Amino acid sequence: MTTEGEAMGERRDMRKECGRMADWVRWQRVLLVWRARHLAERAALRVAFRLPGRLVYWATIRCVANATTGRYGTQDPTALGAMEAIGRWEKRKGGDRRWAR
Repeated sequence: MTTEGEAMGERRDMRKECGRMADWVRWQRVLLVWRARHLAERAALRVAFRLPGRLVYWATIRCVANATTGRYGTQDPTALGAMEAIGRWEKRKGGDRRWAR
């Protein structure tokens, strides 16, 4: 037969254990989501590196042309950085929202 003090101690231990379990479940969910996104990104990179060079070349020209028209029409394409061109492309085209989470 347990005393009231022992029962309270058991309840505290149980709450502590449930808290640990909830943390573990939460962590597993975070890890699963990260792995899914990482897998999707790696798959996209594998496809990107297998694309024909000619296609990549014309996609780059399109990106730079997009970054030097409209509001940035006076921009010299030779002075344009790659990351700046990509940033302008994302602003104009809305970007890829799947990676923005």
